[in-house]
Amino acid sequence: MLYALSLYGAMICLNVILRHQWIQNERMAFPLVQLPSEIIGSPQDSGRFPTFFKNRWMWITFTIAGTLHLFNGLHFYFPQVPLIPTRFSLDPFLAEKPFSAIRPLPLDIHLSVIGITYLLAEQVSFSIWFFYLFYKFECFVFVSLGLPMPSSPGEFGFTRSFASHQEMGAFLVIMCLIGWQARKRLLVTMQSVFVAVSKNRNLNEREFISDEHWALLGLLLMFLIQIILSQLMGISLWVALSIASFSAIMWVIFTWQVSSSGVLIVHPTFRPMMLLRTMFGDRRIGAYNLTLNTFQARGFRTDLTQLIMPHVMNTFKLSNEKKTKSISLLMAMIAAIFIVLPVSSYFFLRFTCKVGANTLGLSWVGRTGFRVLESRLIYPADMDPTNLGFFLLGIISTLSITLIYHRFLWWPLHPIGCTTGSSWGIQMFFLSIFLGWLLKYLTLKYSGLKTYSRARPMFLG
Repeated sequence: MLYALSLYGAMICLNVILRHQWIQNERMAFPLVQLPSEIIGSPQDSGRFPTFFKNRWMWITFTIAGTLHLFNGLHFYFPQVPLIPTRFSLDPFLAEKPFSAIRPLPLDIHLSVIGITYLLAEQVSFSIWFFYLFYKFECFVFVSLGLPMPSSPGEFGFTRSFASHQEMGAFLVIMCLIGWQARKRLLVTMQSVFVAVSKNRNLNEREFISDEHWALLGLLLMFLIQIILSQLMGISLWVALSIASFSAIMWVIFTWQVSSSGVLIVHPTFRPMMLLRTMFGDRRIGAYNLTLNTFQARGFRTDLTQLIMPHVMNTFKLSNEKKTKSISLLMAMIAAIFIVLPVSSYFFLRFTCKVGANTLGLSWVGRTGFRVLESRLIYPADMDPTNLGFFLLGIISTLSITLIYHRFLWWPLHPIGCTTGSSWGIQMFFLSIFLGWLLKYLTLKYSGLKTYSRARPMFLG
């Protein structure tokens, strides 16, 4: 329980440290905040409801989406209710090699994703679906040339090892970019830990620096708790430090993805231990570290679809727009964590013991991680130069795209695509992201900015 609380505490501290840079300085899009911001907007013309609720097109698209979900939801419980198909696949047409390498290629339609994508910058949405197709093209080339294409050495194996390592390199480059862009703010924050804040700064800035000052101290404390608990388990110090550091990098990048593009699912194609295995090999890490890390990873690092850090950052953005005190919302979230974490853990264990994990369809949660561990212990791998090469390729390609993106306005590719190419979440939303991008592109190209603004409530609906 203490380890889980230290993870949540570290995420919240990272949010506090980055919020001023992302919200005030970089002014990220935060597409997931735009709808709740409209809903709680102030009424105009002495009305009782915000203008958003008076838009006819919003209600039309709201009704269409609501009807779709109503019928499909009822069909799940009552099969006699007709199903409105929204999930398709090209897999039956990709049965022969080399086209079979492209599978799976689902074509799912999610109206909410189309609406969110319409709000994004064209470079961001274009890059997400472009790099997903580029990943599929890479798979096609590998099979066409007869090259080995093993699955990613993680629990799920839904992506390929070369793609996981490329994205791993992309994560490091983007983290360096985030640190470089926030370097002045971070320097002031670090100075505030050792030096008093200058009285020449205005009151609001001193308050922000004070918050970041305590957040930095809290972050160091949370990391110290994680390292101590890992040491008490028996994990080597260098492994514990590496895992904690790279985990924090993953949290920041996933939050950056959500703040920039509004992706509804963030899902890692790799884990921190995967980088250590590629660079040092299983024998250097040791069976003891591999085994103990599996226990930690299964609970806290494997499935990050409900990572709290993006939600906290979205809350900060919403409070900034509505001029409310973020500390009140933050304290409410912290109180919820302290209440919900022990209660949910207790009832989950009680329910699974009473009903059975197999009955709930959850047996894979514990089984898969230890199957991977078993193969690592029986067949330990040395340093992998091939995957290390793909890791370096990911660093070089992402760095090149990032430099070009910040130098030339006409460049269409955003570096966010390098971090999402083979993600399971993008695989589910690929077609919807493409449709949202296409609708925005056509609207701006043939109707202009005025029509785009008028159509915005329709996509929010």
